Amino acid sequence: MYLLIHGLFFLFFLQNTIGGVGLVHVFFLSLLLFPMDKLGWEVFELPSAAQWRMLLLNAGMGTLFNVSFVAAVSLLSPTLVSVSCLLTVPIAAMADLLLNQYRDADEQVKKLNLVVWATIYHTIKYFIYSQSYIHIY
Repeated sequence: MYLLIHGLFFLFFLQNTIGGVGLVHVFFLSLLLFPMDKLGWEVFELPSAAQWRMLLLNAGMGTLFNVSFVAAVSLLSPTLVSVSCLLTVPIAAMADLLLNQYRDADEQVKKLNLVVWATIYHTIKYFIYSQSYIHIY
């Protein structure tokens, strides 16, 4: 019973803390926009049409990622989904190196490729051996 009450108290505390951060931002920090705009420190202007398109694309991709993440966690293992999400970092870095043609990009892509394949290998090995009775250490 103590753990249930303690857990509910922590959840209540967590929700109010996060909600409090949002309220402070909306009611206090956003009021700093007007003096900063008048003093010329930070110019406030509405986004252009191209910027709105990028904002909507970013919001849509973020929503799609979150929905896909929740669906994958409910259908698969949370460990597999977390590792898969972590693999997007070196894959995005590899795409950045290939598309922008940096100096020494070939060497960097080889290193990132090694990281990606090693992570995939160890994840598969973990799931194969965690499902069986034979554990290799």
